[in-house]
Amino acid sequence: MDDYLYDRQRIDPKREYPSEEMRNVEIVALRVLEQSPFADVTRTRDVIQLDIDDEEGITVLVTRESIELRFPTIEWTKDPHGPARTSRLWKRLKTEGLDDIKLAYWLDAARQERQKEFRTCHICKKKYPPEYLFDKNTCQGCAERHLGIVF
Repeated sequence: MDDYLYDRQRIDPKREYPSEEMRNVEIVALRVLEQSPFADVTRTRDVIQLDIDDEEGITVLVTRESIELRFPTIEWTKDPHGPARTSRLWKRLKTEGLDDIKLAYWLDAARQERQKEFRTCHICKKKYPPEYLFDKNTCQGCAERHLGIVF
């Protein structure tokens, strides 16, 4: 398989957006994939989303003009047992003038910043992201089981 077809398959796995040449959004997304080759790729015509390392990692949204570095999170919907996966913005970078060294720096910085958000529950001793904590030191599960909190 030639490089072009391989690259197209990586950024358009469902083959929904054919083109004769790579579009700018695709070129930028491929640059991110070079640094995070195991990212899960989801796309629409104008946006390519790369999820890197699930909840412990980052989400990268690539458009023609920018790269958004986002942290995975959840929104609690109708009731407490209705978490919906989403992400929140950490930093937006313009693609113009963003070389591979700067891109690598910002991807690494985002991963490190996300890891800093994790806290260890003082009861079960497991690490959790902030969206799964009852307070700074207690996970939601332990808050229910040991503190009598009802969500």
